[in-house]
Amino acid sequence: MKGHASKNWIIGGLYAVTLLFVAGCDQQETAAPSSSTPQGATAGIRDANVNLLSFEAIYEMSLERTSSSSNIAAYEGLLVLDTIDACDGFSTNQRISALVGDQEGKSILSDFVMTSWESTDRTLFRFESKVKMGGILAEETIGRATRDNTEEDGAIIFETPDIDPVMLTPDIQFPTEYIVQLISAAKKGESLYQSLMTDGSSETTVFETVTFIGDKGNPEELEFEGAQLLEGLDHWPITMGYHNRDSKEGLPEVEMSMDMYENGVGTHIVMDYGDFALRAELKELKAVEGAGC
Repeated sequence: MKGHASKNWIIGGLYAVTLLFVAGCDQQETAAPSSSTPQGATAGIRDANVNLLSFEAIYEMSLERTSSSSNIAAYEGLLVLDTIDACDGFSTNQRISALVGDQEGKSILSDFVMTSWESTDRTLFRFESKVKMGGILAEETIGRATRDNTEEDGAIIFETPDIDPVMLTPDIQFPTEYIVQLISAAKKGESLYQSLMTDGSSETTVFETVTFIGDKGNPEELEFEGAQLLEGLDHWPITMGYHNRDSKEGLPEVEMSMDMYENGVGTHIVMDYGDFALRAELKELKAVEGAGC
């Protein structure tokens, strides 16, 4: 595992987390079938076999492990998020507030806020995030990925920071699209799903995202408020790696493992950055009424 992570990830801004928290709708369209190779253009996000949940959730975050090279000795925080299907698109609001301690015994409050919108027709993905350290703005990202249609190239454009646009080819997926296709693959008994994906991160704009899917898990006894929303649902252990497509090393920038439920909710999440890892445990889950088509 690569011993590197961008600053916004270290202090709590986990762009990759948004992949696991997407909203769903009862009225579905059929998307292109999944495979173990990168996907091309599809007509839209929705899949008739995947019915995701619009929800609000609270996760308790802690330090799973660390090393001296990370300079992180303690981590305590909360991840609060809501994901809503508005029929023509999927919105996600995410906030991570955490107290981060270093090897010298000093602590600082980190605050990460991210909002995003992804259209169901694959033509638009808007994203905005801010990272504050001790109340001071440390990092900000604002941008959008757009296509005129799903068969031609578009562009990923950043308002902040001031970096050059990146080509958005038809085979690059947005986060909700990726997770829908991943769940579809799991339901079909496939053990691997991978595709190019962009999620609003400016350091690595496009990832080669590779997910290994384990055998369907046995029923779990879940003890948190709202656990009934996961009762009786299929779930799979997955390990998801985010690779810089320009890297020669072949190792992921970050690796995330969890139990993924068929409605898009993840439990027992571990985010591994090489020289340290964070755990997120689901503490409260609530369905958003009236969402969807």
